[in-house]
Amino acid sequence: MNGIVFDLFHTLVDPEDFRPRDAWRLRLVAEAMDADGRDLIMFWKDTYIERTTSPVSGTDLILRYAADNEITVSDAQLAEITAHLGDYQDVALEQPRGDVVEAVASLATRFPLAVLSNCYLEEVAAWSRSPLAPHFAGAAFSFAIGSRKPYRPAYLAATALLDLEPSDCVFVGNGGSDELRGAKEASFALVVHQNQFDRDNGLVSERQQERRASQADSQITSLAALGALFD
Repeated sequence: MNGIVFDLFHTLVDPEDFRPRDAWRLRLVAEAMDADGRDLIMFWKDTYIERTTSPVSGTDLILRYAADNEITVSDAQLAEITAHLGDYQDVALEQPRGDVVEAVASLATRFPLAVLSNCYLEEVAAWSRSPLAPHFAGAAFSFAIGSRKPYRPAYLAATALLDLEPSDCVFVGNGGSDELRGAKEASFALVVHQNQFDRDNGLVSERQQERRASQADSQITSLAALGALFD
């Protein structure tokens, strides 16, 4: 193994560590602009691929929705909307768990590391401020590279940051977006299911975690255990 590619959210950091259980971002956005929440949610789902594979920001899409529905958005409302689109991601990146930072720092002394994340602009605006960032050779964010997991070009963009092929690398993720299956199909040398956060936050059922684990070569329940796979 010559390099490691990590998923970001729910693998290295978890916004749910900070997000109140009733703080749903689209509901907050709808309230900020006095829009129909259900209609906005459908619009958001319909634009998932666009916002995660193109430079358009979430804020741009909300403004498009507002224009299409003849909703006026003031500068103050726009600032509030932009904050809602990325606020808990920001704090998760800026305040990662100490054990995760320690594990990443240790791994970085042995291997070059890269991040691969399906995301839009606001979700990773704080990446450069994260204590994790200095330990990574680079980050492949789907909106910037024009491809997303589980498709092969996304994985190749991440391993290219390490000047390696997938067959030289390990992929580590919690399994969202079928990323573990995609990593196997992209010929990673080792695919690891890491469910530390999913075990805590209640967002992924135990049955779903088992399904995701079945797509990987190995499973770990904390990032600290990853290094032992290479000893």
